[in-house]
Amino acid sequence: GYSYGQSNEKSKVSYGVKAGINVASYRLNSESRDQLKEDGSSLLPRISFHVGGYADLSVTDAFSVQAGLTLSSKGNKVRYSYDDYGFDEEISGTYTEKLLYLEVPVNAIYKAGRFYAGAGPYVGYALSGKWKDKGETDYGDGDVESFSDSDKIEFGGDEGYKRIDFGVNVLAGYQLKSKISIGVGYGLGLSNMLNRDDNSWFSKNRVFSLSVGYSF
Repeated sequence: GYSYGQSNEKSKVSYGVKAGINVASYRLNSESRDQLKEDGSSLLPRISFHVGGYADLSVTDAFSVQAGLTLSSKGNKVRYSYDDYGFDEEISGTYTEKLLYLEVPVNAIYKAGRFYAGAGPYVGYALSGKWKDKGETDYGDGDVESFSDSDKIEFGGDEGYKRIDFGVNVLAGYQLKSKISIGVGYGLGLSNMLNRDDNSWFSKNRVFSLSVGYSF
């Protein structure tokens, strides 16, 4: 969201808070996507959240620069099902990754009446990460066994994830007559999240968001 009608002659800076829902996923390299398809797996969005605050500096009546600090939960979900070759077993489940970032977005905002739109870069730092694998094994004789496993995501090293993420945000929304605004956004991660020398193997954040903002 952005602050509407808060500027005056003494101050061109206004402040606000916002929170909402994230629909997060990864953009994978073609080799990974082909492998998932071949395995009969499918990518699913992960529903999560974001919350943060921002300062809005008016440059003109129509343009402003907005910088903030956002806590944003991202990640990915994969649903899989396959036969354990050599055995009459079918294994199915859902593998989920959860990553919590502290982000600094800086957006140029254009305002037309109560509508607004904007874009700009962001830099994020991963505070934590966790993966979870949950599903069941069907032995084919009526016996079904559930399983669940989880652990922290490792950062750094040759096979770990990177702490730093960066990309571009685009956003748009509408300011209500009160100090409340509603908005949508899309975060396009440009950084490979994986520590890999081979750039053909990558995973990048993608997040669609719906938010409610309140300006002071």
